[in-house]
Amino acid sequence: MSRIDTFVAPRPNPALIRAMTSVNRIVMLRGIPGFRDLLPFNCLAGLRGVSNVRHIDFPDADLERLKASCGAGKATFITPNHPEFFTDWMIDKEIVSQVSPLTASWATNGVVNGLGRLMQKFWLANNLIAQIPGNSGAAKEHSIAWALKGHGVLLHPEGGVGWHANVVAPLLPGAVEMGLEALKRGRATDPNFKVWIAPVVWKLASPATSKRHWRRNAPMSRKTSK
Repeated sequence: MSRIDTFVAPRPNPALIRAMTSVNRIVMLRGIPGFRDLLPFNCLAGLRGVSNVRHIDFPDADLERLKASCGAGKATFITPNHPEFFTDWMIDKEIVSQVSPLTASWATNGVVNGLGRLMQKFWLANNLIAQIPGNSGAAKEHSIAWALKGHGVLLHPEGGVGWHANVVAPLLPGAVEMGLEALKRGRATDPNFKVWIAPVVWKLASPATSKRHWRRNAPMSRKTSK
């Protein structure tokens, strides 16, 4: 079996995850104040913010609800709605960094396993779970075990993307299947054990028009709700 189709369990490195949270927040999303709106620096994606998302409008009450669903004595499967492929990952990672920093995240095996040994080691240290088409048993088993430890599991969604902007996609069955199995195992030792499936729906919006502009320098905000 090739490396790309072989599941390897993540080896999360908390220090690396914290560092990459800052990189994601500044380089991938918000950019650097003082440079992100100043020519010629705003032509450089890393200074402007690759995704150019300046603000995530996530109500405090909703953020607290999501945070409260994570932690010891419960298993949580977070299922974001995906309108695209790159920006969604960056926002998902920012959200989970605030509610459960050691959340494990599903990703396609082409990213986790397909970019060479060094990159595979890097992604596994960032707690990415490889979704291998037709062979997801090991990924599901690892996800359940990780969730039972009180950490979240982020399904992106289940390793794929739907390419939709104004439609809320159906909940994929893997979250429910893993949730039910986690509940059975958790209740075997703790009758009060809880399992949460937490859909997160968001939409890109321009501050001026509430519509997505694909112009390079148009700053974006994120309207997010749970």
